[in-house]
Amino acid sequence: MHRTERAIRPLDSNYQLAGTQPHIAAQYCYDLVLHGKSDWYLPSTNEQNTMYGTKTAIGNFNESGAYYWSSREYNQTRAWKIRFSDGTIDNTGSKNGDSYVRCARR
Repeated sequence: MHRTERAIRPLDSNYQLAGTQPHIAAQYCYDLVLHGKSDWYLPSTNEQNTMYGTKTAIGNFNESGAYYWSSREYNQTRAWKIRFSDGTIDNTGSKNGDSYVRCARR
């Protein structure tokens, strides 16, 4: 992992803003209760690569060119995401941009 990258936590402090700020994608997975399970999390890019390799077996991915957020932060304003139509990993969009979320469990 590049030294400026770190995992996104559901809530953390930002030296530019007072208090703590939510990271909506990570918080969504953290709060998710589905099929009686509550141990969901926002997967890393490595975990998403595994999901991409088995996406047919997993199913229900938007493959129209949409990106899915990962928990791997690039810097304060950008995070890594993957496009499941072709496996492209990108960090050019703002964390405030629209992308899908696919939560995972261990």
